[in-house]
Amino acid sequence: MLDALGKDRVDFLLIDGPKGKGTISRYPALAELKDNLAERAVVILDDAEREPEEECLRRWEELTELSFETQKGTGLAVAAPR
Repeated sequence: MLDALGKDRVDFLLIDGPKGKGTISRYPALAELKDNLAERAVVILDDAEREPEEECLRRWEELTELSFETQKGTGLAVAAPR
């Protein structure tokens, strides 16, 4: 997948998918693409109020320069540069 990007940068990343059955199955999405994000990329995680996704957010904040804010009642978490 990264080869397909070439030198392009990711401007918008929406991370969604089936439930991970108690695992952090969505974690690799940002871990793999973090070096390919545009400077002001928008990153959104769906179902962010579930425990596995909350763990993903904690790990992503440690891994990147992003800070995620969960939008209560929407299930979405949106990233902003720190």
